[in-house]
Amino acid sequence: MAAELKIYVVGIGGRGLNALTAIKRRGIPVKTIGIDTDSSALSVAKCDEKLLIGEDLTKGRSTAGVMEIGRKAMEALAYKIVEKVADGEVVVLISGLGGGAGSGGHTVLVESIKERFPEKLVISFVTIPFKTESGNRINNAKMALSTIIDISDVTVVHFNDLLKEKYPSLPLVRAYRILDNKIEESLRAILGLQNIKPIPGVVNVDFNSFKAIAMRSGLGLINVKEAASVLSAFKEALKEEFCDIDVTGCKGAVVYIEGSETALQTSDIYDISGTLTSTYGIQVVYFGFKPSWELTQPKVAFIATGVKSESVRKFLEE
Repeated sequence: MAAELKIYVVGIGGRGLNALTAIKRRGIPVKTIGIDTDSSALSVAKCDEKLLIGEDLTKGRSTAGVMEIGRKAMEALAYKIVEKVADGEVVVLISGLGGGAGSGGHTVLVESIKERFPEKLVISFVTIPFKTESGNRINNAKMALSTIIDISDVTVVHFNDLLKEKYPSLPLVRAYRILDNKIEESLRAILGLQNIKPIPGVVNVDFNSFKAIAMRSGLGLINVKEAASVLSAFKEALKEEFCDIDVTGCKGAVVYIEGSETALQTSDIYDISGTLTSTYGIQVVYFGFKPSWELTQPKVAFIATGVKSESVRKFLEE
């Protein structure tokens, strides 16, 4: 029997800590570590372990948006986090870019993990500030994002502006919960790569298949959608609400379906495979199926690596 997949999720700064609290409350079976320079924010976060960084620089307060302070604070104690995640196969880092702790600390921690464990899979989830925010925050976010994409294995980007466009009248706290839900679904999708039932006639998936297309791949898409039919759920999973994504010619893709065994038709696999290989030109596609009698309608997890994004390109070049 395959070993249980061990994932560490590290939240950096306010946005990262909020995401960890949501993950912890949902009971997702991952180890969580919260990191911040702000002792007050850290004290209310819900996570398995906490680490206050930069105490000598900030006296337990925020970085006041200074990226260099966040970087120096993380540099001093990054080795402690690297030691804590040593036995994990996947390390997920979450932060909001623009401030000091996230923009400065996130890059340092990815660098430290990859330097010590080059073959450990590192996935970054980052949130981009509203375009109306201060020039300093936008510049911080640009510098950090460019580096994070280069050094993480997979980077998933969410834009606050697209969140606003989709939910203009929703209170900001509730809107961010929607992003938290996206990250939770992504974690469940990765954990779900264990114990998948093979589908005859296709290239089947497990964690090693995912890792092969994920290592050093750049931008990624991880989506989980539920619908009345497998094909409808798949079509919805191709769309990313908070960052425009083009999967054409990407490095590889994973599709696995959850539902009753009667929900999956031969034509579904044929149509999905044809869409990915012929329409989008994806040459490496893995499939899997997880029987579930608890779901009333099928659920599709879709993961694509090495994707393109016009929004990300424009943000970095403007």
